[in-house]
Amino acid sequence: MSLSRRGFLRTVAGGLALGALGAFPAGALADEQSASPGMVRLGAPPGLQAARAYLLDVARSCVVNRGNGSVMAPGAGGDYAAGDQTWIRPSDFYHDCFSRDSFWVLAALQSRALLDVVRQRFHIDQAGHVDGHVATSLRLDGAVPEGRDRDDESTLLDVLREYEYALLGGTPDLDSLGRSLQYIQAHLQSGFYVTVGDASTGAFHYWADTLRTPNPQAIAYNQGLACVALEALDRMGLPVRVDLKAAARRTYASMAGTADDAVMPQRLHSAALDVSALAGDALSLYYFNSQLLPDARVQATFDRWTGSGAVYAGGFLGFRVLTNFDGSYLSHSEFVGPESIPGNYHNGGSWLLYDALALYSAARHGIAKAADLLMQRVASEFDRSHAFHEFTRTSPTIVDVRSGYGWNSFVGNLLA
Repeated sequence: MSLSRRGFLRTVAGGLALGALGAFPAGALADEQSASPGMVRLGAPPGLQAARAYLLDVARSCVVNRGNGSVMAPGAGGDYAAGDQTWIRPSDFYHDCFSRDSFWVLAALQSRALLDVVRQRFHIDQAGHVDGHVATSLRLDGAVPEGRDRDDESTLLDVLREYEYALLGGTPDLDSLGRSLQYIQAHLQSGFYVTVGDASTGAFHYWADTLRTPNPQAIAYNQGLACVALEALDRMGLPVRVDLKAAARRTYASMAGTADDAVMPQRLHSAALDVSALAGDALSLYYFNSQLLPDARVQATFDRWTGSGAVYAGGFLGFRVLTNFDGSYLSHSEFVGPESIPGNYHNGGSWLLYDALALYSAARHGIAKAADLLMQRVASEFDRSHAFHEFTRTSPTIVDVRSGYGWNSFVGNLLA
């Protein structure tokens, strides 16, 4: 059983502090739709406050003028005067507007004006797709090349972006949400959220899009997000069948790998592990104060990661994001492209956002060590260069790669 907010605070108050315990209480959305997201806070060490301020600056650097790429600052009142030229990019290394990246960035910025501009763009594009999917990305140049959209988590995160908009007092787009529900329902098979990656490589199922997997596939990360999206749809006034939600939750909670049924796998019937597998549980606790996974499951998964998947370099550096069950790196042949060599990028690189979500989930399940590791994870990367990065290479040497990556800004929502 997950800790209550008060119990969670008591658990972590004796050590380094974990702050914001969720953007919205478990009550009905309609009762508080005009209120700003409520966050329970606990004072963090000064260095972590500086890290949180930096993370917010990173999010702001992702708001740019579409025409010339210049960063757009919020107005004197604190919010943005968003318009046709407002664009959300993942970082200055990537220029298109991605559904997944924009969700995390906008959740960090808490700007209704920005959310409104971005949601409308994605929903206009969505209306042109019979199956109801939301684009993986919108191109800066407006082009729609073949392969732009993947069968990934983009539609699920669009639902959660709409939920963020509703939390800030906006009226949910029920037409768009209806199309999204249609798309999600079509992907649910006996409760499992099933995706079909690239036909030739098996890649592009989710954020770790260089990983090859057989088609079709049930990815733990996607499964957890599907549970959260279904709950959000229900709370925004689009009724979701009780049995549909229950089946999705049941299959997420019981998803089994081939090595140890107690440990959350990267995907159904796989021995591989993925730190982002707990993201759905973390977001359900964050938004609804409701756990999706049993305590014992989270404890077993946490113990496996800390026992074989953690990287230490003078302290806790982070987890290898994708590994074999024993914590070793996957073969490069299991990925597409040149970046995912052992220890790099998706093949065992350490990703701050997914480390933070996993540790938040574990801490909310009463694992006090997880709260301490979350603080260490944030502090260690920030102390190295007073910056945060897309990922950290974990082998053969420790290297932080590409600073100023936008989706890390959401980690600031978990710190106060």
